[in-house]
Amino acid sequence: MNAILLAGGKSSRFKKNKAIAKYNGERLIERISKLLNKHFDQVYLVVDSEEKYSFIKNCQIVEDVIPNKGPVAGIYTGLLASDQKYNYVMACDMPLMSGRFIEYIKNWEQNYDVLLPAYNGYIEPLAGIYSKSCLPVIEENLKEDVLSIRGFLKKVNMHIIDESLIMRNFPNKNIFYNINYQKDLEQLHLVNGG
Repeated sequence: MNAILLAGGKSSRFKKNKAIAKYNGERLIERISKLLNKHFDQVYLVVDSEEKYSFIKNCQIVEDVIPNKGPVAGIYTGLLASDQKYNYVMACDMPLMSGRFIEYIKNWEQNYDVLLPAYNGYIEPLAGIYSKSCLPVIEENLKEDVLSIRGFLKKVNMHIIDESLIMRNFPNKNIFYNINYQKDLEQLHLVNGG
């Protein structure tokens, strides 16, 4: 299994490239790529511009094959690039993700197109496993300009890890904390316990 790290977004709510924002002296993108490299043989970093991320050395950098179409196009690009059927997909703005969770989700029986955790009443589409079998459905949605991840999830065999299992196995409920605004980054030390 490989990992696909998405960092090609516009960061419009953050007002600048959040992938290179720093937490504890480390860029978010570097923090997460290090984590993923501990758990996967290959990490594909999907970006809008390879040049912007030339400082990343431990990932195979791939540019969006369909630019400016959001995370759906990023997932599509990563799945096309990967040589594995199943791929863990993660956003670059989840600095508290745990290696234990990654190993937990990797070890689920592979009988799905998409495997996603549920947390706080929502599914977490950018912390889950996607199969290459999703490619035709994603491609069809991209051609029709349907850019919502949920738009193609309805058309595939999706398995959701029940929230009760997540809560029981991962007492640090902040593993899915993501950075959307500057204030989220500023409050990160409070969320992470100091």
